[in-house]
Amino acid sequence: MTKLCINSRDELHVVQLDNVIYLKASGSYTDFCYANGKVGSEVQCLSFFEEQISRAYRGTDNPFYRLGRSYLINTNYVSVISLQGMRLDFVGSGQTSLRLSKSLLRRIKDYMGKTFTAQS
Repeated sequence: MTKLCINSRDELHVVQLDNVIYLKASGSYTDFCYANGKVGSEVQCLSFFEEQISRAYRGTDNPFYRLGRSYLINTNYVSVISLQGMRLDFVGSGQTSLRLSKSLLRRIKDYMGKTFTAQS
């Protein structure tokens, strides 16, 4: 299980990345959306966490995919990409979904199609 340690002035948060559905940029903060439905905020920008997660997964397959300026998606949780409905649904997350533009949805659809499509 891959973990990320987030050090603040008074606390150290240990995040199990397998439980993170997505990260969302919120100004100078980043919101972590977890599989149990909880959301936590950290005082760092999304690009900082993108770099830290890449380091945590060094040498292994990184399931996180940067989607535009605002999201870092854990592809292990993606269940439905609907271009017509303009939404991205996640499995096992209490019906969590994101409303996204068609261009962003096309990007993740193409990425996942190339990365995860079974060869017959």
